[in-house]
Amino acid sequence: MLVTVFPMFHQVFYNVLLQYFARVAGEKSLSIQRLNVVVKPLIELSGETPYFAALCARERLVHMQWQLSEKLKSIGQVQYVLEFCDFK
Repeated sequence: MLVTVFPMFHQVFYNVLLQYFARVAGEKSLSIQRLNVVVKPLIELSGETPYFAALCARERLVHMQWQLSEKLKSIGQVQYVLEFCDFK
């Protein structure tokens, strides 16, 4: 039982760290010191849960592509983004 629960804990903790990293990175007054504290555990956990890390990275890219497309729709440049960044 412990063997199956432990990987799930890694995924949950990885997700919490990732969300914290994204929140700190998105702040107006960027704190490099706070980001640096999170980087080492994120890298280590990425190696222990590579599939989960890859899924998180892909979802982040899809979300970023969606945000960029939405912003560019207002200026009529969405076609260019969809041609080169189609993640679907």
